[in-house]
Amino acid sequence: MRKNTVRLLKLGVALALAAWASAWASPWAAAEFKMAPMDEEFQGGKNGPFGNIYCSFTPDVKFDKLPEDAKGDVKGGRIALDGVHPVAFAAYESGGGQNLNTLVFDLKGDGDLTKGEKITGLDISLEKPVTLNLPGGGKFDGKIRLTPNYMLVQTSQWLKGTVELDGKKVAAALVDQRGQGFDLSKSGSSMMLLDLNGNGKFDVDYSTYDFSEMVSLQPEVSIRGKLYALTLDAEKPDVALKPYSGPQGKLAVDLKFDKKPEKYAVTLYTTTGNDMRMISASQSDFPVAIKAGEAKVGTGMMTLTGDSGKVTMVQFSMDKPIAIEVGKTTTLTVGDHEALALTLEQKGAKLSVSPVLASKSGVKYGRIMAMPGKDKMQSFEAKGPEAKILDEKGKVLAEGAMEYG
Repeated sequence: MRKNTVRLLKLGVALALAAWASAWASPWAAAEFKMAPMDEEFQGGKNGPFGNIYCSFTPDVKFDKLPEDAKGDVKGGRIALDGVHPVAFAAYESGGGQNLNTLVFDLKGDGDLTKGEKITGLDISLEKPVTLNLPGGGKFDGKIRLTPNYMLVQTSQWLKGTVELDGKKVAAALVDQRGQGFDLSKSGSSMMLLDLNGNGKFDVDYSTYDFSEMVSLQPEVSIRGKLYALTLDAEKPDVALKPYSGPQGKLAVDLKFDKKPEKYAVTLYTTTGNDMRMISASQSDFPVAIKAGEAKVGTGMMTLTGDSGKVTMVQFSMDKPIAIEVGKTTTLTVGDHEALALTLEQKGAKLSVSPVLASKSGVKYGRIMAMPGKDKMQSFEAKGPEAKILDEKGKVLAEGAMEYG
């Protein structure tokens, strides 16, 4: 009897220690999504902005202790090196120069940067390779450059895992473009890529703005035309999707162009009250289920692919919100051009032309430009069309190229 009692006591102590260890586990511990190499196709800006994090300095970041060489203006900020948990850092100039050249990360979170991870020899014009061992066994690999206003971090890592969608496990990747960790209230700053068709890759193409396998991390997301409620455990991190049960309607697109494109894709940045949402869908996804309400379109982008493969991108906005009614389909009409208004402003030798191309449906068009192929996305710069200024007799007074600005 006594032996059994001793065994039970030992078991109780072991369970208590296990529970204590679990309660006090490091926030850097392994999770459903884990840091992994970014797919080759997305590295280095080849296909979208993935891997480039512009981390601004923030005045609210303070430290108890700084290294002895931290003189003058010390700038602070926060960045999630593991993609999840932001840590504080200090940037300063050491050595009597003018440009920031030293970084110290407070990986322990105790405010004592005399014991922090220090990186020297940084330069305003070059990215320096950096490897940091993170608490919990993780590792950060990337490049860092310091500027007077922000820290540029380039990395070829992202968080990979799986999510359950309609009873099936789907491979996914999480990307935080702010470097501050995941936050559903910051719509459009964090993205999730999904291998919906199971072909072993993420079919996202920034050269055609085809985001059919990418969604913004926000409370409601449209995936393949269906609306889902998205919940996020930002500490693990972990994502859950389930069919949205709230009031919803559908959005359809009606194209009124002279020539019908082979395919199209639409991205809308909308505001409903204080809620900002990003809605992306390809042609096959429409009509798209959307949460009911009046959605004001601040910016819209549509890419049209012709039979020759040429892709044209059209930016637009709308003065009046789109009304999504419960159980009904609202149609967004694009292409019914009605009027072109020009505003001219000359400063010295530079003439600024502000065109507003409006439509009967209330859509106002901005930039209309040709897009490069995926292999040219890294070097792509938006260029305006060739332009000529003529007098009333048709004589060319000046010519050049329009510049977007």
